[in-house]
Amino acid sequence: MDPLFLLNHFFPKKVFLNTALAFAMPLLLAVKLVGQELVVLKDSVVDPSALNFSDAAANFNNNVNGRTYQRHPMTTFKGYQYTTYYDDARHVCLGRRKLPDGPWEIIRFTDYTIDNNDSHNSTTVGICHLDGTIHLAFDHHADPLNYRVSLPGVATDPEGTSWSTASFGAVMNTLGSISVGNNFTYPSFFNAPNGNLMLYYRDGGSGNGDGMLQEYNGTAGEWSSGMGKIISRSGSYTGVVSTNSGSRCPYINGISYAGDRLHASWGWRESANGASNNHDLNYAYSDDDGRTWFNSAGIQIGTIGSGALSINSPGLVVAAIPQNNGLSNQYTHFAYPDGSCHVMLSYHVAGTSIRRYHHHWRTASGTWDFAALPFNGSRPKMVGEDNGHLFLAYTSGGSLRIARGVPNASLSSWTWTSIHVQSNASEGGEGHIDFARWANDNVITTYGQQAGNSAGDPTPLHIRDYQVSTRAIEPVPYHDTCEAVIPSSLGWTAGLEAVTHRVFLGTSESAVTEASPASPEYQGETTETNFAIPSSLSDGTTYYWRIDEVSDTSTTRKGKTWAFTTPTLPPPTPDQTLLSLASDASIREFDNVVDVDRNFTLLGTGGPSSARIDRCTIYVFQLPNLGATSNPFSNAVLEFDYYDKDGNLKDCDLYGLGRRSSDEVLEADYYGMSNSPDPTDATLLQSGILDNSTPFGTVATSALGGAALREYLNNEYDSGAGVGEFVFLRLNTAEASSDINRAYLTMSEGGVVSPEIDTRPRLSFAAETTATEEEKWRWQHFGTVIAINDAAPLADPNQDGEPNLLEFATAQDPHAPEKIDQELQLNGNTLSFDFPQSIASQVDGISIEIEWSDTLLPESWSTTGVSQAEVSINSTVVWMNATLEDVESDRRFVRLRVSR
Repeated sequence: MDPLFLLNHFFPKKVFLNTALAFAMPLLLAVKLVGQELVVLKDSVVDPSALNFSDAAANFNNNVNGRTYQRHPMTTFKGYQYTTYYDDARHVCLGRRKLPDGPWEIIRFTDYTIDNNDSHNSTTVGICHLDGTIHLAFDHHADPLNYRVSLPGVATDPEGTSWSTASFGAVMNTLGSISVGNNFTYPSFFNAPNGNLMLYYRDGGSGNGDGMLQEYNGTAGEWSSGMGKIISRSGSYTGVVSTNSGSRCPYINGISYAGDRLHASWGWRESANGASNNHDLNYAYSDDDGRTWFNSAGIQIGTIGSGALSINSPGLVVAAIPQNNGLSNQYTHFAYPDGSCHVMLSYHVAGTSIRRYHHHWRTASGTWDFAALPFNGSRPKMVGEDNGHLFLAYTSGGSLRIARGVPNASLSSWTWTSIHVQSNASEGGEGHIDFARWANDNVITTYGQQAGNSAGDPTPLHIRDYQVSTRAIEPVPYHDTCEAVIPSSLGWTAGLEAVTHRVFLGTSESAVTEASPASPEYQGETTETNFAIPSSLSDGTTYYWRIDEVSDTSTTRKGKTWAFTTPTLPPPTPDQTLLSLASDASIREFDNVVDVDRNFTLLGTGGPSSARIDRCTIYVFQLPNLGATSNPFSNAVLEFDYYDKDGNLKDCDLYGLGRRSSDEVLEADYYGMSNSPDPTDATLLQSGILDNSTPFGTVATSALGGAALREYLNNEYDSGAGVGEFVFLRLNTAEASSDINRAYLTMSEGGVVSPEIDTRPRLSFAAETTATEEEKWRWQHFGTVIAINDAAPLADPNQDGEPNLLEFATAQDPHAPEKIDQELQLNGNTLSFDFPQSIASQVDGISIEIEWSDTLLPESWSTTGVSQAEVSINSTVVWMNATLEDVESDRRFVRLRVSR
């Protein structure tokens, strides 16, 4: 028995599928903080059990995490903050968190254990901004180097790479091919403006060592040759304690960039016999990444290597501090891009035995001055704002403290006051600041471990965040991040005393930095700390933004310029196709429209020798129904078949000719080598899409041509106004020729159609669509959205007895000769067979029912005793098994009823 397929059909309202993806950011409300000097933003515990030494075993101090010589235990890059320390198992650890308040993720390097109790053997971290490598140096005090580095990209793409020991190499005793000797001490990683990573360290021991500088080249992925000594131990000195001392070491206060200038400040120690041998404040700068050095007066006094700075270099001393004056070592400095530099030291007030902090500063013009502060503490760390405010993190009386220095109008003196005492935990460290985070968003992040007991029990390691600025802070997206999605809004934390916020946004860093409320980058003023971006952002683009804070007295505090980069979205794979309609045609220069119903067209110059006739080709497409939305086309590619030529083909261009309600090609659509004017609505999409060197076969638009085609289609679609109307794409030559120079192109009527090849002119695209799956299927196979003629649900264009709706519901090609022809199996009184249903038709709510009849009379069809069960499923089709019970007659007819 052959199954009989009949079809009942009706048209319900369309069901629209919304595929738009929305991104939201949390709403943050502005808070007025009038008169506040500091706000504690967060106190996080990195590790509750960080290492302490017992008093009996400790060498110098029982605290190894947070001493001043650790220099850089924290850094921030691309929205993540990193920190390093030793845990109670004596392993080097590296933690990271997503800012502003993500949880800490810890890597514990269990393949290395620190086996000494010297608090100088700290661990430090740096990140190369060019290649995203993370560098660790640890456990040395005049010892061989211990160094390990991550794979490239670990910090550049923090969410896309493995955060585990597998992303790091083994411990090394060299910097790649660069040997650093066996007396490596006090490493300090810091970032150069060109994206490379710099490393300063001491080669040698206390009172007998050189200051060394190395450079990791992020472009080459290796440490640079030709670096080395920048501060030499050589020379002679006589002071209060020393007589004709011939060797010493520099104790660095700071080495850091401000703008493109590298600033270094340090004191000398003449021997290893204690701080009484310390003396003087020295300063030099370099404008070529440490190769050449100048004194504060701008006189070149040194070069890296054999010409290193020494105690005999002229003009190094900018503050004469005698030996035996209480000067310790390894303090702090902060420099500005204008050349000014601030140094904080601790020593005796002149003529007394009272120790106080002394603030030394260099003006932009190169002069130095100083003042004693009314308080003292540990060896601190310091940062500054562009308004001249300075902030000091230090410890005193077992507590972490923050002080602020406010300048007078001429920046000739600073008034220092304490603005915070962390009273809920006893501090074992000396005060550290994440300088990279401060540079990004003016948040002070401190690193410190709770003080331990004499037995050396482990204690928590804290990272604390403080707001001290009237600027906006904590940007979302965070500065210099590459976003996973295109943001729809901006967020931030309000600056102290801010009541409203002015928003600036654009693609030029300089324009955003200099923008005013009269600039096009100005987006408006808001009382909230969340701003919805008024228009969509482009992918693969870096955006700059700034928040200016306005106080209740209408004082405006200009914000930092932040940046984020939107993701580069790959072009969507075209998943739908429009076929050129049979109304495609060629137009001859003199004979108007011809070849409306032919298998091929001639493009270019041809005809009898007495009259060379130029032809252009017009492909016609019907705009699909993608819903009432603007710019639904996200990708578009035109493809056509080029299979022969006569002569030397001239360059051919692709144009769009606008939109009409009729698919008829008009005489006025012609354009070629004549003086006939181009239609006013013609849009050039791609020059030279076809030329004499183009190989035979499929020709497709280029990336730029596809982008222009996409824009053209979106314009003609006109937010849905063009649905069902027709667009015209024209190929023409614009160069005159007196010879036969023409291409042979396949037209819609002459195209080959098979699963392996399709030579019909076609327009493939990807789109955000609200169309039904059946409509998509119709566009794919018929190039039309309208359910008429061969594309109508009941039409049977391949004459196989199966109408289109059945072909769609059973995942068939309406042009292919195959049909459903499953054999019915009779087992006793049970009749069964298998049939497919497309998942696309299920999405549209289309059902397939099994009905039977013994007589074929209209009223005899029944579903009694019929059951269906799923047999298998793949990405496009569900195979079903239909069973009919109690079949007792000697004949039975079965049909599929497809309905919406």
